[in-house]
Amino acid sequence: MNAMGAEAGETVCHAMRVPPHVDFANACGLAETSSMIVVLGAEDHREAMASGGSLVRRRLESVGRPLPTLELDIRDETGVSVPQGEPGEIWVRGEQVSGEYVGALTRREDGWFPTNDAGWMDAGAFLYGQGRLDDVIVRGGEAIAPGEIEEVRSTRVADHLPYYDTGKLQRPRMQP
Repeated sequence: MNAMGAEAGETVCHAMRVPPHVDFANACGLAETSSMIVVLGAEDHREAMASGGSLVRRRLESVGRPLPTLELDIRDETGVSVPQGEPGEIWVRGEQVSGEYVGALTRREDGWFPTNDAGWMDAGAFLYGQGRLDDVIVRGGEAIAPGEIEEVRSTRVADHLPYYDTGKLQRPRMQP
C-alpha cells in the first residue's frame, strides 16, 4: 500500500480487517539515512486498531516512531525546534546518517541532517509525514502543495462519488 495521512489510516484499517491474522508494519526512511528512520510496527498497528480513543487510533496515519539508534527533531525554517504537535522540517541524527554527497555535505557539524521533508510528532513520538518541503506547484503566483490537493480531493471525492477506493477513481459499475 502507498498512502499517507488520513487516507493511510483508513486504508490500513480496511486491510487489517480483511486478513486479521496478518501483521502489518510500516517503515519510512531516506537514502541519506541508510534507509529506515521510523517504524510503525505490528504491535503499534494492533494497539491502534483495538483502541477506542481517537488519538491512539490516529497513529495509523503516522509513519511510525524513530528507531532507538536515532534522534528526530522537528524544526522551523530557521532550524529552531518547534513545540510538539507543530509542523516543520524533519531533522535526523544518528550513526547511520550520512547526509553527504560527492562535493557536498548536507549534514550539520553537530550531526543533524535536515531531510527536506515536512512533518510533526505527537506526544508518543509518532511521526506524521506531510510530504516534501520543495514539492510545490506554482500556479498564477500561488504556491500549491500537492499533499493539500490530495487531501481535499480525497475528502470531496469520497463524499460525492459512490465508487472510491484508496485514492483511485473507478468507473461506475453497471447496475443490473
